[in-house]
Amino acid sequence: NLEYWFASGPYRGEIDIERRYGIGLEQVEKYISWYANCPNEVIWIAPDGTPGIELGFEMDLDGVWIRGFIDAVIQDQDNWQVIVRDNKTGNQPGDDFQLAVYAVALAEQFGIEKPSHGDYWMGKSGKATYPYDLGEWTREKVSERFRELEDNIQAGRFDPDPEPSKCNFCSVALACEFRA
Repeated sequence: NLEYWFASGPYRGEIDIERRYGIGLEQVEKYISWYANCPNEVIWIAPDGTPGIELGFEMDLDGVWIRGFIDAVIQDQDNWQVIVRDNKTGNQPGDDFQLAVYAVALAEQFGIEKPSHGDYWMGKSGKATYPYDLGEWTREKVSERFRELEDNIQAGRFDPDPEPSKCNFCSVALACEFRA
């Protein structure tokens, strides 16, 4: 139903669909080009033979169950380092929490050493970001963050953080009395 289409700037409905389709094709070309020019980066293969592509996980973090998918687990053939990678078609995230969750999930699910680094592959630029150091993100620290989120949800506590840069991308902004 295009009446409910969440607009991207001035683009709505059918115009936005066509525009995004074109952007998607450009980003796929950039993705193919990135890997063609980075032959040392290969998809990691888990001990059970599962390729590290859209790698599903589910885990209990001290009473909070989470489920997700890791876009890519990369192994650098030059130094054999394993990194977690998330592909982004829009803006670069402001922190490394998502990557930390992936690193903890990978270590827990496959009984391997937690990857020490992760990055975001950015569709807009066609490049990976600098590697984020995930060393300080222990399982306990990730669990603590999810426990805090779960406690807030259970208490119905959703503190507003109105900023135009956030509100413009919020799916409930139109119903929010605090939106900027």
